[in-house]
Amino acid sequence: MFWNKEKSDAATMSAEGERSGLEVTFKPGGGFDKNGCLIQSGSDDEYEKQSLITLELEVINLKYNISWGLEERLNDSDEIQTQDVAREFFTGTGSIQRSRWGNFALSMFGSERRFTSLEVVIRKAPAKSCYVIPFKEQNDMDLQWDEHFVAEICLDDVAFSEFRDTLMTYEDCRVLVTTKLDGMKGVFTTWSPSISEGRLLKFLDQKTDVTNHDELPEHFDCVTAAGGVSEFSVSISFDRNVIHTDNEA
Repeated sequence: MFWNKEKSDAATMSAEGERSGLEVTFKPGGGFDKNGCLIQSGSDDEYEKQSLITLELEVINLKYNISWGLEERLNDSDEIQTQDVAREFFTGTGSIQRSRWGNFALSMFGSERRFTSLEVVIRKAPAKSCYVIPFKEQNDMDLQWDEHFVAEICLDDVAFSEFRDTLMTYEDCRVLVTTKLDGMKGVFTTWSPSISEGRLLKFLDQKTDVTNHDELPEHFDCVTAAGGVSEFSVSISFDRNVIHTDNEA
């Protein structure tokens, strides 16, 4: 089974490194193409805007969640109304799969932590969409105490129902989520034709995280809620013998 959306206008797991609060600076004329890059204190790595970035996740430990309740919402007359709500979604852990350039890892500017897995939420929504969302949390003293990434995948009613029913029918399914990050704002990475050990994808939470942010080119965006993934797919694979056994039962 295969669900796909193209060209339309989210746990701290497997993280390495602990330091955060590192200085981030824009370097004019830096990067492989000399169009400018971002650098982080303590490292010579240059991070720049890139295309053709595809992230593939194998989703494990999927759990089905359903809830019912009441929610206050504004109607067309800006009056508060209480409505019944019901939500269906799956949660799991997405492990980043090896790509042509080795294993990708995710990180936030200002931090040394590297993530090779992230939370995955697959939920029912009015329309298909996908976001890869970096989270930073701080305590009352403005001290950062948590970082994690979430991939949120929204499927419309038909696709979600097919996805749910397939998972409920067959055991030992393999679920893959493939996202193309080209259209996402705030994502930067190192680049060289000789890279083979993997690439680190850096996410810029806010432009003010860059010390000389007033020098940033217009296309050096930060991550925003409007900057979703341009293309994604959710697929399920299973051994054909599972299908034969089920049909013979």
